[in-house]
Amino acid sequence: MRYFFIFLLTDLTLGLEFSMKTSNLVKEGGVEYQQRLSYDPQAEVMMVEVPAHMDVMASVTFFDQKQNLSTVYLPAHKQCQISSMPEDLDVKEMLKFSADYQINGTHFGHENSVADYELNLDTPMSKSQIEKLPAYIQEYCSGSFVTHVRILKVSKEEFHSATFLTFPHESPATRMKRSDFLPMCQLADKCTVKKGWGSFCRWKITKHGDSDTYVRHVYSAEVSCVMCCLDSGGRTFSTVTGFCRCNNIWNKPTYMGCKHGTSTRRLANHG
Repeated sequence: MRYFFIFLLTDLTLGLEFSMKTSNLVKEGGVEYQQRLSYDPQAEVMMVEVPAHMDVMASVTFFDQKQNLSTVYLPAHKQCQISSMPEDLDVKEMLKFSADYQINGTHFGHENSVADYELNLDTPMSKSQIEKLPAYIQEYCSGSFVTHVRILKVSKEEFHSATFLTFPHESPATRMKRSDFLPMCQLADKCTVKKGWGSFCRWKITKHGDSDTYVRHVYSAEVSCVMCCLDSGGRTFSTVTGFCRCNNIWNKPTYMGCKHGTSTRRLANHG
């Protein structure tokens, strides 16, 4: 048997006891590598390690089932990204399915998986917010830039697009009003994929129906955004609100003018 499911040694890391481990062979674009899972059954925390490969960055992801928390560490940028757990992920089931694939000698690849694409919108976390994170995350992310992430599901074409994408804020009540004489502003984020940052990925195993399983190859990339005002109700936009009009941002000069000009606002997470 080429692979082994390990329940033997307890790895004490960050105060967690990773007593259950698997390793899955991945064949992607002519390159082979291992995705490793480590699981603490008491804390219900899974660590997923993916090495750098091709143009994809290395990443370490913690899935904390009890606290509904996902943390992605990108060593190339010394950044930790904090978000909620994926709704379709159960860490116990993923570990079981990973072990089944390992024991059966089944690799992960494009031919037996479904691709998902995500864009990540970062908002820096304050010191007080970071101090509320679990101790193991604070320790692991010590010295790194820590952000809260709004994850947006996109198509393959949007993920690889060099154009600008508009993402309205999720709450309809997210509006800005400077005075009674100025129009209401429905906020959105105008975003473009960060060039030169690269992307990262992980392989996720989820259950579908009573017995079927899906291997999902999740691609993630960073985006750079500026907040802007959507046209709404035919009202005249006023620059006094402090935001550019979204449909006036279509290339690098107009984007940079809004991001660094007097009408700029730092991206805020309203998801």
